[in-house]
This record gives sequence, structure tokens and C-alpha cells, in this order.
Amino acid sequence: MIDSAYSNTLFHELLENGSVPGLEHLQLIKREPVYGKHRFDFLVNDKKNRCYIELKSCTLFHDNTASFPDAISSRAADHVKTLAETENGRLIFLVLHSDIKCFVPNFHTDFNFYETLKKYRDKIEILAYKVCYDKNLKIQELVPVPVVIPEVKPRGIFILILCNKREFIFSKKIIKHGYYVYCGQSADNIFRTISVLKRKNGLRLILPEEFLTDMKIISDLPVITDVIPLKNVKEKLMAGGGSGLIVLKTNPDYKDNIIIYFKNNPLEQSWFWDMILEYRFGIYSG
Repeated sequence: MIDSAYSNTLFHELLENGSVPGLEHLQLIKREPVYGKHRFDFLVNDKKNRCYIELKSCTLFHDNTASFPDAISSRAADHVKTLAETENGRLIFLVLHSDIKCFVPNFHTDFNFYETLKKYRDKIEILAYKVCYDKNLKIQELVPVPVVIPEVKPRGIFILILCNKREFIFSKKIIKHGYYVYCGQSADNIFRTISVLKRKNGLRLILPEEFLTDMKIISDLPVITDVIPLKNVKEKLMAGGGSGLIVLKTNPDYKDNIIIYFKNNPLEQSWFWDMILEYRFGIYSG
């Protein structure tokens, strides 16, 4: 189900059979039509007017909320922009989960895609459909789900996962080999803040010099929010097995940020991803 080629084949079959709600009248002209330098998924006749359709396979879910993309995709943003240029285009998210009540763009991961979608939402038709399985687990029906494009600013909290390759002493304390979860916040632009910290020598803004030799960022996880306090994140991480809480005051701009030690990589723990997904999409789940 994560094979986008299969998703296109499935949607093509349902479209040809008149099984896509609201699109029963469409007649397929061509698959993978070329438009300028781009290639869309379908070209159809829509009441004697040609219409391009771009299909996005959606495999990111939390409770009954679906989202796209699950990674930064400049290609997806380009598709939206070019689809708007056709003046008669449809962007369709095929949600590969049956227990879904709404779709929301993943602005936490790809803010550019979110802004592009918001900018052109009046120039293209944006639709989302969830799959429905029969008793034999075959997909023979699609059901529309609401598309929610909220107004958000690029501010909130962020988590950096750092790996420390060696044990050393700092301020008479042992800094162990393992993983350190750095929790910060930005009231301005969370993505710019993360970008600055990920630059060469960027960690000097938040960590003492002694930490820098073998401490490397292996992942960054922004959460766009105005309601989740940093102390809530700290409590969740400590409950998940974190220890050795360090309050960092090396830079006044990051004085309230914290770092928590984990022996094992939290990126490999299900509770950690449950926390991240709840922070990101819990507000939309009912």
C-alpha cells in the first residue's frame, strides 16, 4: 500500500468504473500526460473541458487524521504550483486507511508544501478520499474526507536528537555515551532556528565547547504549535525513560531549553513517535 505506482493503478481502476464519488462523470483521456516540464497522473474530460489530476498517496496517519507529505517534497510543491497554472486541475490525496475523518497538510515537516497548497487552494480543486475494504480486504470503494488547511505560523517547539559517541567529564559530571534529546522553542521561525543549529558550528550556540567533539545531530523534529509548553515535552520524555536533565544557559536566546539523556535511541521507540504524532495531529483527532 505504500507503493505509489499501485495507488495510481487502484485509482485508475476506480475512476474508470465510476467509483470515485463526485468524479463519476469524468472520462479518462490519458495516463501520465505531459504538461510543460511536468508530468501529471491523469488527463480527463470534465464536461468537455480537459482537466489534469495529480494523485498523492497518503500513508501518514494519527488516530483518525491523515496527512501528507511524510518527508520534505519540493516536487510535490512544484506539482501544486504547475497544476494551478493549468487553470483546471485537481489535486487528490488517496488516503490508504479506512478509519480517517479528516486530512491536513503536514506543515510540521514541509512548511513550503503547506504554504504552496494554501496559496493555490482557490485555483485548484483539492480532494481527499479514504479507501474502504470489503470482507476480502479488497478496495472497491472510496469515501470523501474533509480537507482542512488551517492558518498557522512557523513557530512552536522542536526536538533535536543528538548522538554522543564517547563518554567524557563535564563540570564533574559524566556525560555518557548514548543519545541526547534537545528540546527548544521558537516564537519566530522554528525552521530557521533548526537550520541555524544544524549548520557547521551551529551547536556552539546551545552546547558547551566540551560537548562538540563527538556530539552530532541525527534528527530534527519540529512541532508547529501555540499551545504545547516546553515543560510538557520534558515531562513526556522523562516518563519515557529519559534521565540526566540538563538546563542549558550557555546562550541567553536558548536559556529555557533543556537536554535529556537516553541510553537507547528514542527514534527506535514507539512511545516517542506516538508523542510526536500526538503533538502534531492530536488537535485534529476527535
